Amino acid sequence: MAEFAIQLLFDKRGDGRIHVHSPNVPGLHLAGDDLDAIRADIEPIVKDLLYYNSNLIVDQIHWVPGLEEVVRQMAEPSEPRSKFLVIHGRAA
Repeated sequence: MAEFAIQLLFDKRGDGRIHVHSPNVPGLHLAGDDLDAIRADIEPIVKDLLYYNSNLIVDQIHWVPGLEEVVRQMAEPSEPRSKFLVIHGRAA
């Protein structure tokens, strides 16, 4: 099994909307003000994009820091900011 790491960027804008994108996953652009919806969609979308763009079937994803921690930080009221996390994955 091949291991890989990718970076996801979470940008919180002044209007409260969140944009998720990655320099490593072409086509990944999620945006909205519903953080729960983004959290629910992100893993299957990343897996699909890795498969369709890189022919990579992802068996396992490990989020660093945890996805829940990033979501918690992004939900806090504050100035616009960016956070990132790294996905370590295993591909078949």
